Amino acid sequence: MDLSEERKAQILEEERQRLAEERYRTQIRQELCDTPTPAAKVHKPRGKRRKLLTCLGILLCTLVATMCSWLWGLHRSILVTSYGMADTMLVGDYVFVSHLGVRSTGSLSFGDVVVFQYPVDERQMLVKRVVGLPGDHIRMVNKQLYLNGRTVNEPYVKHSSSYADSYRDNFPSGPPNSPLPPSAHDMLDNHVMNGELVVPPDRIFVLGDNRDDSADSRYWGLVPPENVSGRASVILWSIDVLSSDLTSPDRGFDIRSNITQARWSRLFRAVR
Repeated sequence: MDLSEERKAQILEEERQRLAEERYRTQIRQELCDTPTPAAKVHKPRGKRRKLLTCLGILLCTLVATMCSWLWGLHRSILVTSYGMADTMLVGDYVFVSHLGVRSTGSLSFGDVVVFQYPVDERQMLVKRVVGLPGDHIRMVNKQLYLNGRTVNEPYVKHSSSYADSYRDNFPSGPPNSPLPPSAHDMLDNHVMNGELVVPPDRIFVLGDNRDDSADSRYWGLVPPENVSGRASVILWSIDVLSSDLTSPDRGFDIRSNITQARWSRLFRAVR
């Protein structure tokens, strides 16, 4: 082998070594890219903590705003103890009530869910839905509500009874099948024309969403707007109990039962 051939062999060997080193360095770089860096592991929990702190901050601000509203008398909460508004509100629901702008008929609208003093006994607070404002013509035919001559679509209404009741289902045309208080007789005697109730000025007509099992304006008359305390807006808390349990004088506040009987799916549900 002459000198030139030896030199060629040396150059080929050096080239093989260079290529081998290059492949090794490429493999090392690939492994480094595929391996998570310590910095990436640190950033993930920081992001989760940031989100958690943000949520806690929003919740704290909401609670502070709610407490301020209660202290200033703008809001309050009530406990639902009857079945007249099921399934919109259930027995055991604690409902957030806004007092803003509800002292006149002009501030109320069809469909508002309102809390008010019971006209027959103003010591009691009731919650029903507004379906009639001053000047409205109201009647019911086979449980279907007619307002000013037109049928009303009420997706929130529940019919829980299979039997027919001439007065309840065909108000105000059907004859009452039970004794009524003077306020209901005044409504039927003085404000019914051509088979329709005509809501007088400065009065509203309310019904329960559980239409077949609700003691409402059909049975005790119209509501003065000054009796309205506020609009029901949000369900703050809910416990699965019977109406008789809530109205029992022996029942006290038991935080353990309030937790174990909680209806978690109803928390912070808007009242519509």
